[in-house]
Amino acid sequence: MSEPITIIQEIREGGYEASLITTYNAYLSFYEDVVLRHLMGSGVRHNVLMMDASQTAVAIGQHPPNLAGRYYTLVPMKVSSAFHPKVILMVGKNKGMLLVGSHNLTLSGFGYNREMTNLIRYRGKDDIEAAKVFNSAWKYIINWSMTQKDALPDQILNMIKKVGNFAPWLHNSTEMDPSECRILATDTGETTLWDQLLSFALPGPIKRVTVCGAFFDSKLAFIKKIQEDLAPDHLIVGIDPESVQIPGDIKLPGANFVNSAQLGRSEKVAKQPGYLHAKSILIEKADQETLLAVGSANPSFPAWLAPGMTGNVEMMLVRKGKDAEDAASDLGLFDIQSMPSLSIQDWEKTKLNWQHKDDREPTGVGERIIIAIASDNKISFFLPGGSNPPVLSCKITLSSGHVEPREAFRNGYEYVLPTKEIESPAILVRFELNDIHVTGLVQHVKQIEGRSHTELQRRLPEILSSLTTSMPDIEHFVECIQKIISISERVTTNTNPILRQNRPDKINHEENSGNSLSMGIEELKVQERHKKQRLHGSDDLGYLLDILLYKLRDDNPIGLLDITEVIDTSGRSEEEQVGADDEDERILVNKYLQPVNKPQEKTERSLLQICHSKVTSLVSTACDKLRALEQNRLALEDLVRIMAGILSALRLLKGCNGKVPWIASGQTAVPRKEFIRLFAKITEVCFDGPKSIIYLTKQNESLSSVDELARLKGLIIWLAWENEISLQKKKPFNETREECSNRFQNNRLYVALAQMISQDDDVIDEAKQSIGQFSSSVTDWLDNILAVDRLLFKLFSDPTNLQDGHAAKSGDFGFNALHAEIGVREVLPKDSENRALASFSSSMERYILPAANMRTIPFDQLYNANS
Repeated sequence: MSEPITIIQEIREGGYEASLITTYNAYLSFYEDVVLRHLMGSGVRHNVLMMDASQTAVAIGQHPPNLAGRYYTLVPMKVSSAFHPKVILMVGKNKGMLLVGSHNLTLSGFGYNREMTNLIRYRGKDDIEAAKVFNSAWKYIINWSMTQKDALPDQILNMIKKVGNFAPWLHNSTEMDPSECRILATDTGETTLWDQLLSFALPGPIKRVTVCGAFFDSKLAFIKKIQEDLAPDHLIVGIDPESVQIPGDIKLPGANFVNSAQLGRSEKVAKQPGYLHAKSILIEKADQETLLAVGSANPSFPAWLAPGMTGNVEMMLVRKGKDAEDAASDLGLFDIQSMPSLSIQDWEKTKLNWQHKDDREPTGVGERIIIAIASDNKISFFLPGGSNPPVLSCKITLSSGHVEPREAFRNGYEYVLPTKEIESPAILVRFELNDIHVTGLVQHVKQIEGRSHTELQRRLPEILSSLTTSMPDIEHFVECIQKIISISERVTTNTNPILRQNRPDKINHEENSGNSLSMGIEELKVQERHKKQRLHGSDDLGYLLDILLYKLRDDNPIGLLDITEVIDTSGRSEEEQVGADDEDERILVNKYLQPVNKPQEKTERSLLQICHSKVTSLVSTACDKLRALEQNRLALEDLVRIMAGILSALRLLKGCNGKVPWIASGQTAVPRKEFIRLFAKITEVCFDGPKSIIYLTKQNESLSSVDELARLKGLIIWLAWENEISLQKKKPFNETREECSNRFQNNRLYVALAQMISQDDDVIDEAKQSIGQFSSSVTDWLDNILAVDRLLFKLFSDPTNLQDGHAAKSGDFGFNALHAEIGVREVLPKDSENRALASFSSSMERYILPAANMRTIPFDQLYNANS
């Protein structure tokens, strides 16, 4: 290339936090000792290497990795032909670099070969065209990873997805492709690379097509396809006879094969020009329009003409117009047309190369790569097939180089290998099964996941721990949550929730078309009894929920996390300093202490006043998100995650009452008025209509199997307890009209809350966890509302003993089983033959139904169940 790209210099410039590299083959020692060393030394914590599975077996056999599974994630990609894309993606919060080219992750690919690579930079939010290219490449990478979900554990797939967490802009989807350049890639259900290229090219007569590559198919099918589809005046195929793989005995009239051995040479490398491994297609139209495609695809059938994932997995970047013309000129591709045609001697060399082509690229025949998961005192891995032996004799390769013999014991499809008293971390597990050598790449989940935390995720435990000190970092705590929520709203909006792998099969409910009034509620609740699944669990909001919803429980309500670690003056942990070029002096930072430069005293406002101000701001944010849902600017699944985060944060702050030095006796971290404001907005938006979380619409019914929704419901039950919502029977003396309205409204909300519980153990557990932090009388209030839930469930399931709507009195509740989605509501008079079912959030008449079709639940029956 006229301007060689220095990867190491790019890394050293900084600003990147995660990297992902795809390659066909790799020299793992080069990656670990050179590339990864500089990545970690420059603050790139999270690193992923995706590689063809058969070539992974070869690479491990030649030079076993020492750091895979601990300092980076090595992903073996098993596809029908070859996993062949050569991509380097480096991202940060406001910065990105994308290389799409012909270079494998080898010493030759990075230093000696003549390669062609596209460089795209993302420089900030205004760089819209570059963001489109990045987004397109990222979508293909994620789609490739999802084809491996039957072969790779969730932990590995999540490590790929987590690269995107470091660059929220990477997810900003758009229907518009860049106008002057585009990613072409293999994908499930996608057309061939060639069809993708033709769809980007403008129609019209073609003057010349110039093809450059190192590997051709045996029938030159792709070159023939170019002739057939484009009918160019001139077709030039540039090859280096010394190294090319092309059949030497096929004559192709109309194609001029030229000796392009001089391509990419310079005075500096004239004596040792290196292997010509570049792949490109240059199309010149008669009207001077130019199109250039550069990337991983050789001019062969498996690369360009195989549909979907039936051939090679490839990625190319195609440019057109002035940009393509300038790039082709810089690369010397216009010079190929003036190079000499292949001589007889040149053809003889190609014949020899073709005869020995199998010696050049070894395959991992007879080898199999799997992923093994290391946890406390054991390594586990899955081997499908019921005929596998009960015990496997294994050899564990340790990071020290020592090999330890151990036995793995089968438990179903899983094998468990005890690792007690092993001197150093395991990196490989090897054994034989049915005459096949199997190598397990050991993934140390805790260590690798720790490295995948974004800056916000790394700060959060520190900020949480500060809440227990005399100098809590409340401002940063709330700001951190608001920033995470803001990112999450920009990043994701999907009609259907994306669940973690292994979700239960979706249950189809047939619409009730009969006349029976006794339709069982079981049909509506059946999904609730399945094990709940998590929504997008690997992003910043997922991490926030992991801590606030799932880790800070009864035994650790405030979050005293052991997060003291050694960092240097650049903010790098001890692990990140491995191989660093500088000699920064290390310092010990105790993360329980307040951040450096934090004022030691608050003179203008007390800490509690600051807390109240920030809580008000957080509640306002919650109300804004609820309005966004109401106005269809936010999907319900996103609202569920966001509200679960906000409510769990408020619960955490409220839990500080009486337990931390900055809140005196009788004071509270969360003002009661904010609880009232937030609960009112939630009931207004989420208790009725198409946005209801009590009875989900068909559009949102898949959320019923989502754990975050159950947790959110439990938190709302806690919020109702904070708002002193109860079932009120007696009319107080001298009750005003407003007080009467409030009493009936409270009763409506209480019945709505009971239905929201719906005997869901996860909802009940979350409510108990929340209320139990603040009151020993939790059993009384919660048991009462649970009793009402059980009664409603029973009556709804079998309403035969209930009277119809004509018998309803003021304050009674009713339902129509033919319209189960309405639920149990207060019955309001309408006329002699009809009744209205009130909304939960106001006295507005919403549902008018024939009184004869309703079934009435007397208020006294509800009240007695509640007593």
